[in-house]
Amino acid sequence: MNKKLVVALISMSMLACLNGCSGTSSSVSNRTAFEKTKEAFEKEYDDDEVILSEAVTKSGKVLYITVDTDDEYVSELAGKLTNNDWFDYDSILISFYVSDKLDLTVYADVASKKSTFTVWIDENGNIVETPEADESISTTETKETETKISETEAPETKAPETKAPETAAPETQKISMEESNALRSAYSYLGTMAFSYTGLIDQLEYEGYSTESATYAADNCGADWKEQAAKSAASYIETMSFSRSGLIDQLEYEGFTSEQAEYGADAVGY
Repeated sequence: MNKKLVVALISMSMLACLNGCSGTSSSVSNRTAFEKTKEAFEKEYDDDEVILSEAVTKSGKVLYITVDTDDEYVSELAGKLTNNDWFDYDSILISFYVSDKLDLTVYADVASKKSTFTVWIDENGNIVETPEADESISTTETKETETKISETEAPETKAPETKAPETAAPETQKISMEESNALRSAYSYLGTMAFSYTGLIDQLEYEGYSTESATYAADNCGADWKEQAAKSAASYIETMSFSRSGLIDQLEYEGFTSEQAEYGADAVGY
């Protein structure tokens, strides 16, 4: 199926169901949301087609769905499940794979009814570099877009500015499932608070990712670590008083380098 058509179908199905597809009636069972979600997917897919996992991050409870099929009903089913009282996830991340390569990711924020779609490989099966915000991906003629799912959605939070890594991964390089999920977790963290390079790795490791996957995510998330230091400094200054040297010490304690910490202090007027 044409990639653009697949993205459009997934977009429409997720959009429709987050806005009110009827879900399974709420159960009095003490089973967890994960168990109920897994049961719903097991009725439709084999274990090797859809793999579920979950994690609790600083951004809330996340449901991870890894898909080895181009069936767009995966997104529709996920959208239906959000309408159940027992569904307590704050966000959903669906990763579609083709021949062991990450093809498409769908990130849905349940509360704000907003979804983000990102294409990761081109029509020849080659990995595409992480796009800058609103930058078209010429090789696929697609771009990362945000789908607004409600007219009365929560105020938008500006996404972190990202850049393609200075050294792009070879087109033949394969990204593991854990690396792709670690990268999405990194984007989620950076969208809500500031991290140093080592601080982000530590957080991802705390979440359960291996050192290799956490490092891959930090290396490829496109973060400007000086700007992250500036954001962290601004956050500190908003809540408490610091001398210049004290603020620099605090930023270095977070894992920022001396140069990054000084940049952060300069950015807030010290």
